[in-house]
Amino acid sequence: MRPFLALLLSATHRPIFSYRFHLFLLGALKISGYRHHWIWLLALVLVPGCGQSAYRLDGEIPEGISAVGLLDSTATAAVDSLYSAHAKALAGLQRSTGAALDSLDDGVASLAQPIAEASARQRAAFRRYQNAFAEIKRFKSFGGNPIFSDADIKISTSSLLEETSDRFYRGKAFSLETEGEVRRFIRRRLAPLEQKVVQARNEVARLARKKTGGTKAREEATAEFLRRRALLQERFNEEILEELQARTLMQAEVDTSRFYLFPRLPLGRYHLYVPGSPPEAWLVPVDLQRHTRQDLGTTNRRRLLLVDEE
Repeated sequence: MRPFLALLLSATHRPIFSYRFHLFLLGALKISGYRHHWIWLLALVLVPGCGQSAYRLDGEIPEGISAVGLLDSTATAAVDSLYSAHAKALAGLQRSTGAALDSLDDGVASLAQPIAEASARQRAAFRRYQNAFAEIKRFKSFGGNPIFSDADIKISTSSLLEETSDRFYRGKAFSLETEGEVRRFIRRRLAPLEQKVVQARNEVARLARKKTGGTKAREEATAEFLRRRALLQERFNEEILEELQARTLMQAEVDTSRFYLFPRLPLGRYHLYVPGSPPEAWLVPVDLQRHTRQDLGTTNRRRLLLVDEE
């Protein structure tokens, strides 16, 4: 009988139960004279089997950290899932913004040819006006000097008509007959050409404003993209921190020697988590199969939170 009991003790041994516990069961079996021995044998087999191994997890950590969190085995997968969700949302934002920017760029690019053509029409109209205005210098004052000079081309025809209405223009007097000829020339020859110049100039200005509006709209769309990207990143970073907090099983304080200790943990997979200095942190997987030391330092610190890649 004793060799059989020894075999059972060897087969059912667990680190969590002491040898004294097995001796107690053997003693009880002797005292009872092996009466109801099947009950005691069952106790020897089943009771030790109900225990669970427990191991120590400790390690050294950099100065300035007060506690280390112990997270479940799915922490990395949960964070990776949030990374994927953020990447998908960011890609959607980039696609929509890119489409809007392409449309604005196409609109601005399409104005290049119309602006060039309108500018050419404006230059041609002004050249015709210049050629016509050169003819006005044939009109003379009483002193035999030209009434008008090249500088007068900058004056509108309406102002010229107003200023020549009393046979006197900027210190130069002329006859009534000359006044009539000058005013007819301005009305019939210069005014229509001036109107062509004004129309061409307005068309160029209109197209330039449209181009400027497209450029400004592009800048605003880019600024809006950056704003929404920042909000998206902030939201997912908050979700990452909340997810890690929700998966925290316990915490261990760091002692004055910069060591942490989880004294009794069941076998399994865990994560050690320390926020660190954002965006970096420690999220270190641990496969606990024995007493384990896991130090935390620069080699296993990682970028945990999302940051702009630019």
